[in-house]
Amino acid sequence: MTPAEIKQRVRDRLDEDQDNSARYPDGLTQVYLLDGVRAYVLETGCQMATVTITQTANTLFYDLPCDCIQVQRVLWNSDSALKPLNATTTRDLDSTIYQWQHMADVRARSYFLLGLDKLALWPMSADGGEEYVVEYRRDVYTGLTVMPEQDHGLIIDYCIGRHQLTEGKAAEATMHLGIFAEGVKAARNRMANSDRMWQLNGKGL
Repeated sequence: MTPAEIKQRVRDRLDEDQDNSARYPDGLTQVYLLDGVRAYVLETGCQMATVTITQTANTLFYDLPCDCIQVQRVLWNSDSALKPLNATTTRDLDSTIYQWQHMADVRARSYFLLGLDKLALWPMSADGGEEYVVEYRRDVYTGLTVMPEQDHGLIIDYCIGRHQLTEGKAAEATMHLGIFAEGVKAARNRMANSDRMWQLNGKGL
């Protein structure tokens, strides 16, 4: 389905025959549509990317790509062998290590996030030069094209649920958003199926 088709089906199911409705504005439906696709991407992991960060001397924070919506893991590139870093938080570091902010080592052992803009590699490197691969989930800029067409109907339920929330129809909204959540869960399980991934990668029969 195209975005226009989805918005038309949303209007039909809400018994609205005007595409410029003040009750269900087209622009608001478009916002909900993209929100639904983002939620789908975040939960299923169907939009993944990597970025390589080179550690510089005595530097704790590094910029993350602007399309990052969730960091999955960070790996140290040790002569082409990727070794995962431990995820931590500033609270954990504060509670276990005195003046951790000033510590340095030959490479980082852990990482933590500052929002979705900054990644901290800890401890800092005294010399720099080490490389780390950040695996992350990407934001969506191409709309429905990132989703399998068989799941486009989920976005209809998501949009209807969001519109109903704005009208205070909690029970109806919960039903539609529940359908969306269950559909996304099924999609995540489907994508995680090893036999399916084998075939999608072109290695199956």
